[in-house]
Amino acid sequence: MAEVPPQDTSREVLVAAGNDAAPQRGRRGLRFAGVGLLAVSACLLTFMGVQRMRHHYHHHFFGHYADEEFKQWMVQHDKTYDSDAEFYLRRDIYFHNKHKVMEHNTHENNGMLGATRHNVVQKLNHFADLTSTEFSKTHASCFHGNMESQGTPVYTHKYSGAALPESVDWRSTDNPKKMVAITRVKNQGRCGSCWSFSATGALEGHWAINEGDLIEMSEQELIDCSKKDGNMGCNGGLMDNAFNWEEGHDVCTEKSYDYTASEGQCHCSGPNGECTPQECDIAIPNGRITGFVDVDQNDANALMEALTKGPVSIAIEADQSLFQFYKGGILKNNATDPDDPDSDGVCGTQLDHGVLCVGYGTEEVEGKKQGYWIVKNSWGPEWGDDGYIRLHRDLAGEDTDGEGGMCGIMMQASYPVFKGDPDDKSSEVADSPMYENPPCQKGEEAIRLQGLNGQVCAPLCDGGSCPAAPAGTHAKPMCAVQGQGHKFCALICQPHSEDPMCPNGSTCEMVQQGVGVCMYASGSENAIEGTFEADVVRGSEAITE
Repeated sequence: MAEVPPQDTSREVLVAAGNDAAPQRGRRGLRFAGVGLLAVSACLLTFMGVQRMRHHYHHHFFGHYADEEFKQWMVQHDKTYDSDAEFYLRRDIYFHNKHKVMEHNTHENNGMLGATRHNVVQKLNHFADLTSTEFSKTHASCFHGNMESQGTPVYTHKYSGAALPESVDWRSTDNPKKMVAITRVKNQGRCGSCWSFSATGALEGHWAINEGDLIEMSEQELIDCSKKDGNMGCNGGLMDNAFNWEEGHDVCTEKSYDYTASEGQCHCSGPNGECTPQECDIAIPNGRITGFVDVDQNDANALMEALTKGPVSIAIEADQSLFQFYKGGILKNNATDPDDPDSDGVCGTQLDHGVLCVGYGTEEVEGKKQGYWIVKNSWGPEWGDDGYIRLHRDLAGEDTDGEGGMCGIMMQASYPVFKGDPDDKSSEVADSPMYENPPCQKGEEAIRLQGLNGQVCAPLCDGGSCPAAPAGTHAKPMCAVQGQGHKFCALICQPHSEDPMCPNGSTCEMVQQGVGVCMYASGSENAIEGTFEADVVRGSEAITE
């Protein structure tokens, strides 16, 4: 039997390898390529696994320690949240704010922007879980400068030209009285009641200066009770309206009428605002506050001179980011870095926050003397420099703060007046003739009547009686005008009478047949629109009787 010749497998190799020149090398190349591919794949898979492990470890590590840090902050500031979602949202805001604060302080400390920017240090505080927008809405929208004041100042304090002290601080004895006239820093919480804290701060200080007794007074009383004088509780108000309300009411102590950061029913039930001993302890009895004084606008010397008498209620714009985490330093407006989001300035004059100015002074900063105002806030002692902030004050020859001063500090300043103190004008007002041409004195309002030209200063007559007419005037005072929930007196006259009847400078404007009211041609832009009560006056007999 013939042997079967060995099979030639080279063709198979050629076909398999696809290489006519080196069939055996092709098989080895394929084997090596496969091994290399497997090795690369294994390395890639290993690398990806390690990265996933590192990512998981980093996420777990960071998340764990981030949660622990944030929880410690929550305990420190007594914070709680209603859900896990809220917790993680606030935690992320906290770390975002932490990064901003660290970045700001790094710039300041390295001198990259230094004194040419803000010259302040920031720190995380109890606002660290709020965005800047949330912070602005909850803590810097409580003063409404566009509200109309319901009271009339006793007078406007203008700078007398007298020499001023180099510094004043009512927190210490560095003041003309050599006494402390400031109570502890308080916290308004999320109630828009800054105006009440500013007002009580001024009352506390001036009462201590006049009576020698530093007592904490109730903000809650103002929140609950002074709405009829134009304030809006936790939705904002004016310090002047607070002073105006307290002029005719008992002022309660803080301890007996404590703060709740919410609106409630007024505790004082007396017909004239009296509080019984069961309702509160009286700090200032009704009748001791005789009004308030406005400080001449945009005049640093006028504000400094007013501060020599005691602390002054002021309004500022505080809705900018540097306020939220302010720790210390002199806040100033001369930002110069075009890449800095704050470079347009840290505040303007859109007044939104009521605070208390307790003094002024100077400090050497990088070899240059800088002036400042000392301002007490109502955001708690953990904010700022133990609850205070220093705002830049232009010295002689400087003009960096603008016309209204840093953050508008010189635009709406006022302080209360007590019976018997040097600013008390109540006795002078009592002897002054009323029914004059606006502007009006205490106890009167500028009134204009529908359908008539002109205005007149009209005394309140809610009780029914009217002050006497000025000497030589034959017109009859009558409680005959209604406006803004109050009744006012007017001088009733006879139109076209041969007897002039009205005070000099005024004319008898007819409101009905045979009856007129003495009015002046000019007046105030803020005059109250009143209506004449015809039933009160019954023809000429009532005028001449």
